[in-house]
Amino acid sequence: FDIGDARVISLDLDEVAKSGGDAADRQTAVMYMLGRYVLARHYYLTDCTGFEEFKKSYGEELEPRFKELVKYFKITKDMRVLDVGCGGGFLSNFLAKSGMSVTGLDQSKESLVVAKKYDETGLVTYIPGDAAKLPFPDASFDVVTAMDFLEHVEDPMAIVKEMGRILKPGGLFFFHTFN
Repeated sequence: FDIGDARVISLDLDEVAKSGGDAADRQTAVMYMLGRYVLARHYYLTDCTGFEEFKKSYGEELEPRFKELVKYFKITKDMRVLDVGCGGGFLSNFLAKSGMSVTGLDQSKESLVVAKKYDETGLVTYIPGDAAKLPFPDASFDVVTAMDFLEHVEDPMAIVKEMGRILKPGGLFFFHTFN
């Protein structure tokens, strides 16, 4: 698999683990993190493999949670929303069905194809882009979301700062991360 300009041929954890000790434990941990990074990167930069299966299982639990977010944060139909790292469009499409003006941004053009496919309203504006250089003027959104996204970037604080730039004064930024 690819990592930037490098190519990883194999991760031989058995050989590392045989040497034992703290150094082997650190090497094994690094190799696992590297493997996890590459798998997550592949998923988010390709076609959101498993979207249908996810939607049938855990995905069904998302809509009630999204409804609670909208209610709790008092997100209204007149608010302009940017969903950064929108992936397969779960949140973007839900918000559009709720009548909001939504833009979904993701680095993966393949993921955006999946998101558009499931946009029942046809109203979400999906665009490819870099969260570190958002293609919007200052103070242009009422709400910015980053769901399960910040754990996948090198400099989360720089991304959050960029999101703050495009938020209107008093705007809402909410995120979720597993890490």
